[in-house]
Amino acid sequence: MQSHVFTQFLARPRHGSAQLARFNDLPDEALTTSFVAESILGAGRSTIDALRRAGVLETIKQGRTVRIKVGSIRRALAAK
Repeated sequence: MQSHVFTQFLARPRHGSAQLARFNDLPDEALTTSFVAESILGAGRSTIDALRRAGVLETIKQGRTVRIKVGSIRRALAAK
């Protein structure tokens, strides 16, 4: 039996799901999460991290989080 807390966690939307819904409307300079990059590119987290390290995806570090530029996701998608 699943705990109530775990069920609530699964029911919550992921960070960036609102950005994912309006991805085409975002400017190239906008920053988004790796979740959005994973969803748009159809890749897993390790692939997104490898693309970041290779310089394919432009990133900005904000405190402890890393954000990815929307324009670099679009370029990676076009090159796919």
